[in-house]
Amino acid sequence: MVTANPVKFSEPPGPKRHRAINAEAARRIEERKKAEVRKRGAPRVAASLPTTLTMLLAEFIKQHAQEKLAPKTVERCTEMAEYNP
Repeated sequence: MVTANPVKFSEPPGPKRHRAINAEAARRIEERKKAEVRKRGAPRVAASLPTTLTMLLAEFIKQHAQEKLAPKTVERCTEMAEYNP
């Protein structure tokens, strides 16, 4: 007859372990972003994320609006981007 080894539970994770877990999660997220960029065929060095509404609107117009929206809509988005300080 084979006896099973009892399962040993370790202590709850301490602050060091939490930092390690969070660092690993951040690394995996960064690697996933890099893989998605490579999958899309974008350049290896990705531009920084937009931090202001103006930057976000400019990025939106550049990537999506010009090819998917009507010219008047693109014009209005451009005007809003210029109006926003």
